[in-house]
Amino acid sequence: MRLGRRALAAAGALGIAASCTLLNPLDGYSGGTVDATPAGPEAAPDTSAPPPPPVEAAVDAPPTCDPLLPPSRPPPGDPTSSAFLLAGDTLEYGRAGEGYDLDGLCTCPGATACTLAVNPSPACDGPRGVDNVLGPLLTSTLALFPGRGEYTGTDYIKAGSQNILVQLQGYNGTDNDDAVHVGVIASPGILGRTDAGPSPLPKLDGTDTWQVEDDSVVGTSQTFPFETRIDDRAAYVRDGVLVATLDIDLRVGLFRARAKEAKLVGRLVREGPLLRLRDAILSGRVLAADLLTGLEVLRSPISLQPLCRQEPLYLEAKRRVCAVMDLPGTRADDGRAVPCRAISLALRFSAVMALAGPVVSAAEPRPCGTDWFDDCPQ
Repeated sequence: MRLGRRALAAAGALGIAASCTLLNPLDGYSGGTVDATPAGPEAAPDTSAPPPPPVEAAVDAPPTCDPLLPPSRPPPGDPTSSAFLLAGDTLEYGRAGEGYDLDGLCTCPGATACTLAVNPSPACDGPRGVDNVLGPLLTSTLALFPGRGEYTGTDYIKAGSQNILVQLQGYNGTDNDDAVHVGVIASPGILGRTDAGPSPLPKLDGTDTWQVEDDSVVGTSQTFPFETRIDDRAAYVRDGVLVATLDIDLRVGLFRARAKEAKLVGRLVREGPLLRLRDAILSGRVLAADLLTGLEVLRSPISLQPLCRQEPLYLEAKRRVCAVMDLPGTRADDGRAVPCRAISLALRFSAVMALAGPVVSAAEPRPCGTDWFDDCPQ
């Protein structure tokens, strides 16, 4: 989501979690030993300690960490195929405990997914290993910016200024489909929107036409269905729940970056002729470097300067971001004692059928210069 051309993001995280243990059973062993030497008639019973308990088999116990994961892939089914375009109608930062387990670990008191260079105290996972540090962080930090803290991705979508489009191909339209092609497209706004005056507002009823950013599609792809640059050709639907794993450019509202190896999980619902995506969670890892560098599109309400380099508010945002990194840059490095490079994020998302508009160029300004780049200490 190109969380906006006008504001900011960063700050601290919450979480709770548990460690993971497992005991395996051994059946048929009663255990215990008896002294083979009989006691003499005058021997007094030894009351100094009770006899040892029988050595019993360990029994299966439920793991103390039950990772929250998406539904599994269904078996092959109806081969019927259709294509749909869905446009976001809500987009909100996930609260603490919302999201999915991204690293297969339950941090606090369990192990961390990476080594911490800045803050020796790890950001703890939520219940069932849920990873979502950045969502609560953004919610609390944006409140520090007068006139900006109340804006969410939903506000930008309803203004018709920016959106995330989800393209479904090869979907059979049923509650179970083992092979769906999902693509994600950034939209700079609804068709007809301008910065010069009044613009049309989306109706969010299936009739809206959203423009398509040219960097979201392959160069020669100009009409729906598009050949998207970011996609998952092995997505699926299980019991009505869409599950896709892919990188997603977040370009709506006050924050922008790429969620890497993100899970998009939500319920597909038919409402008359409309197909909707409801109660979806977008859960992934955002590289700290992407987040920090992207803050340049925001301006400090104090200095009125872009958030970069030595601007005081930027330095404070950087301190907070670097203190809560909780993941490596890729899942392949989870738990391998490599430095933390990313922050977990969860967003709440819903979408409704829409129409595809023209492919347009929507280059972002670089107020801090094309050479601007920053990252946390490693």
